Amino acid sequence: MLALSSLLQPQVFRSGVELVRIPISLSQVDQQAAPASGLGPADFSISEDGVRQDIALFERESVPLRVCILLDISHSMLTTSASRLALGGYGHVISLLAPSDEVSVVTFAMANDVVMPWRSAREAAGQQLKLISEGGTAIVDAIKAGMRQIDKASPGRSLILVITDGGENASAAALNDVVATRRQSETEIHAFKVAGTPGESPVIRLRIRGRPGAKPKPQPTVDVLPQLVADSGGLIYDISSEAEVPALAKNFVDDISSRYTLAYTPRKPFDGKYRRIVVETSAAGYRVRHRSGYLASQVK
Repeated sequence: MLALSSLLQPQVFRSGVELVRIPISLSQVDQQAAPASGLGPADFSISEDGVRQDIALFERESVPLRVCILLDISHSMLTTSASRLALGGYGHVISLLAPSDEVSVVTFAMANDVVMPWRSAREAAGQQLKLISEGGTAIVDAIKAGMRQIDKASPGRSLILVITDGGENASAAALNDVVATRRQSETEIHAFKVAGTPGESPVIRLRIRGRPGAKPKPQPTVDVLPQLVADSGGLIYDISSEAEVPALAKNFVDDISSRYTLAYTPRKPFDGKYRRIVVETSAAGYRVRHRSGYLASQVK
């Protein structure tokens, strides 16, 4: 990942309430590539549903972060190694965030619970979490709960960090029903995937589907993280040992703290539908990472 401290300072060309903002990360894939400090809006292109858009804003992002942390407390996380990796990742991230950043924590298993409403990262670092493990793992339901917290966050750049072993086996919500508002659709999802064997984890409490009195049916364990994370423009950080935790946490915080932002005014009016976005760069030796689209509704 390119050190963004060397990148171009903010250049604002136009702004407006209807702008669609696209945070992007640049990865240097060729070490012989020219420095990125000279890149400008002419080096990027944006298309929405295949239609080229005019870049209205190009800047180095420096807004406070709003990080909703989803912490898996299901039975598959009961092993000493998994719990240490999860809590170690959580603690290091909290300690590395800036004083102006804010944190909210949602624990999840079969159900989810907001154990920490929004507060400053400094306050969050001083609060001890009381965790009681239960049942299977409803990651998709937890993402929906996290999105509701995102809608309650104060202004800033919002994102979700899921800390889990990756084994989904209990959600009631469908994967394609995760987002309901434009702000939610603009939220990046990242994940710390801790070492474990989620595919071998039992469903501790089975969900009952169908008519009353029907026999409960176990749900298959599925790794939903790749689709959830990739579509949002985030990354999955695999953590297999405690020695890796400090560096991976720092990489995560560095990545989310320094970004470019491109923005445009859509050629079509907002219609409440999901629109696909593609951002490309003509700069040789660099690759762009960004979310795959957004919900085209008015921001309230």
